[in-house]
Amino acid sequence: MLTAAEREFVLSLGAGQVVQVEVWDRAKLDDLLSVHADVEASFTRDNLLEAAMLYGQERALLMGGIGDVSARVTALGG
Repeated sequence: MLTAAEREFVLSLGAGQVVQVEVWDRAKLDDLLSVHADVEASFTRDNLLEAAMLYGQERALLMGGIGDVSARVTALGG
């Protein structure tokens, strides 16, 4: 939630301009994201990891930490 001073500042940005300023709080943004989940996904998606999983190469990215490093080195040695 915005403080009263923050809300006043944001609303004052449109003063004397031919624009309409509207303040959206966290609840409004969460509501919009629930309707348009694809927008949130476009910012939070890890395309590289998804592609690696599609091709069964998650371990090649070493996303599982030291366990993946160890398994990858062992596999390369084999």
